Amino acid sequence: MKNIFLFVFLLNILFLSQSCSPIIKLVYGIHQPRILNKEKIDHFLIKNNLDTTNNLAIKDKDYLYITNKIQMTYPEIMVFDRDGKFIMYKDVKSCNASAFKFIDSLNAFKKYPTVDSINLTSFEQRLSDLNGRNPIHIKDATSDYFLLIFWTEWTGKLNKDHTYIWEQNAKKNKNASIKIIKVNCDFQDYWDKDEREKNIKALTTP
Repeated sequence: MKNIFLFVFLLNILFLSQSCSPIIKLVYGIHQPRILNKEKIDHFLIKNNLDTTNNLAIKDKDYLYITNKIQMTYPEIMVFDRDGKFIMYKDVKSCNASAFKFIDSLNAFKKYPTVDSINLTSFEQRLSDLNGRNPIHIKDATSDYFLLIFWTEWTGKLNKDHTYIWEQNAKKNKNASIKIIKVNCDFQDYWDKDEREKNIKALTTP
């Protein structure tokens, strides 16, 4: 498990160093990734004043697909419009600092460039609730935007500085109806053991 942490830690440091000032991550209580279950995730959310009613997890067979889409940067967001089309809020090489302003600026009457190759329906099929149950239905007819916040327990206080603020900003936005879904990217207890080992091996193999 230590190798997993070092891999993700170094990858994030490299990513941040190319776009934002590096964060002294140890100050934020970052630790080695753990295998979590719903009880432990809910405990962490409550402890950090995060909403416990809008949380999903990644299916074991889709873990690498989704974490690659967000370039293994935690926390991170993805935003979809009312049609389920992906809105690219930043340049691929940029960090997530612009997410704060972007969430604040979302407006139901504004048109944003979308990426047709990525859609919300395909993402729904790759997620489950924290007990591993599915299907999941995120898209609805009343929301202008769908905000997916990808987070991990092992990134510690970064969740207070990012996940919590993003969630609150989306709730306070008076110019758009934003449905917020937090997607936990930790290794899940409910996953098939072989699939979990496959994911771990994929992350630690050069």
